Amino acid sequence: MLALRDLKRRALPHNRILLHQGGLIAAETGQKVDRIFEDSLHDHLYSAQEALDYGFVDLIVNDFSVTRPQQRRSAVTGFGGPPAREEDR
Repeated sequence: MLALRDLKRRALPHNRILLHQGGLIAAETGQKVDRIFEDSLHDHLYSAQEALDYGFVDLIVNDFSVTRPQQRRSAVTGFGGPPAREEDR
């Protein structure tokens, strides 16, 4: 999750985010290394709001459609992907 950039780290209000063995996340969350170390000694589940405050996510969204990538529509079928049959091409 922390590998995403530019406000792409999103959570729904009911999501829980797990901090498991913190690693090199201080730069991504803005937290001090000492805090990351202490917090990562034990698994901890953060609510969406706690994850936002901590810096794990950039935004809490209320609609799932905001979290999924937009799919291109095919000119032939109207759906994503190639046509199913050769004669539909």
